Amino acid sequence: MSSLHRHLSGNTGALGAGLTFALSVALFAYGGLWLDGYFGTKPWCMVALVLCGIVGGTLHVIRVLAPEMWPFGELASPFDKPVSRPKRSPDNSEPSPGEAVGPPGADPTADDESASEDGAGRGQP
Repeated sequence: MSSLHRHLSGNTGALGAGLTFALSVALFAYGGLWLDGYFGTKPWCMVALVLCGIVGGTLHVIRVLAPEMWPFGELASPFDKPVSRPKRSPDNSEPSPGEAVGPPGADPTADDESASEDGAGRGQP
């Protein structure tokens, strides 16, 4: 019974990947038909979207059934540690913890001009 269970559980991934492939091609074809009717471009949108569905479905089948053949680098496991990202460039940076935040180009060390020495303008009476 355990060999039958192993045989059936091994086929579940293939069955799921095959159904995903067929469903993605069918949905993309239906979307292409709808776009062709909307824009009057019969059959070009359907052809383009069917090709997209075939490519996407094929990539899904490869990823599920043969991850060692994945053409776009190494697949990350959900159990791997998170990948540290490189720091952003100065022109597209986020403030680091503890850094003053203000409008772009503002000097974070300058005092607010509307606030006076006695605390007026800071919510104090």
